[in-house]
Amino acid sequence: MDVFEPDSTQLSSDIANWLFLRSTILFILCLNGAIFAESMVGTGIPIWVIGLWFWLQLLFRSIDAYLVDNEVSPA
Repeated sequence: MDVFEPDSTQLSSDIANWLFLRSTILFILCLNGAIFAESMVGTGIPIWVIGLWFWLQLLFRSIDAYLVDNEVSPA
């Protein structure tokens, strides 16, 4: 599987593992980034918002790969 884009030929369990691994890494990086930003400038909320935005992109990419794998075309 690619680092930033799941392969649509993988099984749905592989796509779920891809999403879980990247979500976990993103959460840890955002947590540490928010703690660092909170201690340096007093606010860590923008780090969490950026992390949420990246997580939503990962989620929709994995859903798209799952739909392509199951040959379900969106309307």
